[in-house]
This record gives sequence, structure tokens and C-alpha cells, in this order.
Amino acid sequence: MIREHLLLLIQRLKPIDRQVILSYLEGMDAALIGEITGMSPANVAMKIHRVKSILIRRLQKGGQHAG
Repeated sequence: MIREHLLLLIQRLKPIDRQVILSYLEGMDAALIGEITGMSPANVAMKIHRVKSILIRRLQKGGQHAG
């Protein structure tokens, strides 16, 4: 149940956020994701942290759009 809900929330992310978090969940590191997206590894790491925070908040609020 939570897995399906999480996947739904990921699909609602902005395209770049979705690409970064899905790549991260597939086991890619920030350097590799940066090569794919054109972002620096530091920016990728920051985006992963922010997207994880967004997803946690949305899961806790039942999927409503938050921050």
C-alpha cells in the first residue's frame, strides 16, 4: 500500500525531480546522476535530500501537495 502510494507521489513530481529520485532509487550515485542530468553532483545530492523531504511530508499528509 505504501509502495503504491509512494510511486504515485513520485509520478506527481516535477520531471527533473522525478528523474533524479528514480535514478537514486535505482542505486545510482550523485556523480552518475549528475552526468545524466547535467547537474553537479553537489546539486544532485541537494535535490535528492529535498525530494526525499517532500515525499516524506506528502506521505505523512496522505498525499496532499506540500512544499
